[in-house]
Amino acid sequence: MSEPPSEWRTYGQQPSSPYDAGGTFTPYDARGQQRRTRTRAGGLLLGFAGIVVGLGVGGWAVMSALGGGDEAGTSTTTVITDTDIRSDTDTWTSTGSDVDLFTNQGMADLAFAIEEATGSTDVLQAVVFQGNAVVTVPAEDARSQPRVFQWNGQLTPAGTTMVPNEPFDLLDLEGGVLGELCGPEPLACTAVAARPLPTDRGVWLKVASPSGARLTDLRGNPA
Repeated sequence: MSEPPSEWRTYGQQPSSPYDAGGTFTPYDARGQQRRTRTRAGGLLLGFAGIVVGLGVGGWAVMSALGGGDEAGTSTTTVITDTDIRSDTDTWTSTGSDVDLFTNQGMADLAFAIEEATGSTDVLQAVVFQGNAVVTVPAEDARSQPRVFQWNGQLTPAGTTMVPNEPFDLLDLEGGVLGELCGPEPLACTAVAARPLPTDRGVWLKVASPSGARLTDLRGNPA
C-alpha cells in the first residue's frame, strides 16, 4: 500500500494551533459585570436628575399646580421668580375654561373664593391667566408654609411653597387692568401680581403677552 500524502493527518492526531502556547484568558466574572452595570446605570440616573434640577423649580412647579399634581394630597412647591415671567408664551398656557379673570367680575369671584377657603382675601402672589390662576396665600400659623390654590371656577388646594413677598388684598387687583395690559390676545397672556420687594422698584404687575412684557404698578401704570 502506498503512503498517504504528507498533508494528510492520521485520525485522532491533534491539529497544531496557529496561536502561541501559554496564552492566558480572564474567566468571565458575572457578579463583577453586574456591579459595573449598576454603576453605569447609577451614573446615568444621577445625570438625569441633574438635568431635571437644572430645568428650574419655578417652571416645573407652576405646570404641576396647573395639572393638579400627580396624586391627590401630594405637596407641590410653587416658586415664581423674576425670570419666570417671560414673553415666550409657549411656556404659559390657559385652560380655556369659561372663567375670565381679565375682567373685574372674574377677579372678584376668585377673591371671594379665596376668602371662603381661608377667611381672608390676603394673598402673597397670584399667577393669572385668562381662564385660571395659581394663588399663594399666607401660612395658617408660624409652623406651616404658605398654601397654594388653583382656580378655574373651582378652588383646588395645590400644595405649599415659600414666597418672600408680604401679603396684599386680592380685591385690590382689577381684572380689567390685566385685560388692558394683555392686549388683543388674552389667551396667550400671563400676569404675575405680588407686593414689590425692595429690589422690584415698585413693580406690582409683571405681564407677558405676544404684545411684549409690561412692568407696572397695581393700577397698570408703568413702574
